[in-house]
Amino acid sequence: MDGNPGKAKDTYKPLFEAGGKDICKEWSDMSDAGQAERVDRFMRSLPALKMGVQYSTGAGKLLFLPYVSSVFDSAYYALVRFVSVDAGATSDTGGKTSLGACKACGGIFVKNGNRQIYCDNVMCQSVRNNRKANNYYHRKKQQEIDNFIEEVIRS
Repeated sequence: MDGNPGKAKDTYKPLFEAGGKDICKEWSDMSDAGQAERVDRFMRSLPALKMGVQYSTGAGKLLFLPYVSSVFDSAYYALVRFVSVDAGATSDTGGKTSLGACKACGGIFVKNGNRQIYCDNVMCQSVRNNRKANNYYHRKKQQEIDNFIEEVIRS
């Protein structure tokens, strides 16, 4: 579309108007009961999410989380949390819902922070800790070598 707003409006017009109707106006003109019925119909069209209690080693507590086994499950979970304003959907994540793929097992999980790359599974945390210790060891060895070289150069 290269900065052409007219072309962009023409391209995305079907998203805003369905069947020649202005769906935003249709929504605002709809009764509360009609809106509730429309939302209910939409939510029933989504697949059911399996939820369960899981222990988070990072948080050190039990959390009520979904069992996600695919990208679609995680997308449905994010959508449901987004539309569930009165369900306390964002209170436990500080207003954000970030999903990630674990670097160790590849599983999809709800991130506790924006830098988290491993899920809370004990085995994955073990992999994380082993990598962290290994990196620390190699950094220390490199520091010793660098210090030795500096010492030799000064002498």
